[in-house]
Amino acid sequence: VFTIITAGEGHFHGAELAESQPAKLAALDSHWETEKMAPIYLFAWPDQKNQRNAIEILPLPGFLSLMAHHDFNAEVTGLKDFPPDEQPPVLIVTFAFKGMVASGGLMILLSLYGWTRRNKLLDSPKYLKLMVLAIPLPYIANELGWIVAEVGRQPWIVYGIMKSKDAVSPIAVSQVSVSLIGFILVYGFLGAVGFFLIARAAKKGPIVEHMAETQIQTD
Repeated sequence: VFTIITAGEGHFHGAELAESQPAKLAALDSHWETEKMAPIYLFAWPDQKNQRNAIEILPLPGFLSLMAHHDFNAEVTGLKDFPPDEQPPVLIVTFAFKGMVASGGLMILLSLYGWTRRNKLLDSPKYLKLMVLAIPLPYIANELGWIVAEVGRQPWIVYGIMKSKDAVSPIAVSQVSVSLIGFILVYGFLGAVGFFLIARAAKKGPIVEHMAETQIQTD
């Protein structure tokens, strides 16, 4: 339920982006031309140098307009309406967005399937193993979402007011490196421990418990 609610919330964030950060919205699906019924592509490879997509596969007409303005026929501003030096790195943003959506969509499908089998989960060992493998999905989606948010607003640190290059603090690289390495080591260790404990608990999980109950009843 929460995954589906999150997907719905993401739709409304898309509409907010159309008003507050239109260049980021256009970069989400490498949308170059201002047009009505703007499509979303299943896959697109942006060529930012030439301001176009080198590859476009399976366009869904109007879906970007729907995401941006709740209207299939609405006009969506294209990246060409922004100076090249004020466009975000489109390749990174669009692939992070596609990965985030794919991760969220897969979580919804797995959850829906699990709900249909909610009374027979112990009879679905392959599904249970798949759910163990799916544990990283929300973390992947979350990190990709941060990439979309932070890279997508470039080159601005305050959108339309201050660029990131104008907000850089005059400090040495070594000062940042020490804290960055420290964060990576500490949180990397905590993440590894967390995944180990989750995996160990999942392996013991309801199947072992069910077998124990069955043995008690038999005895």
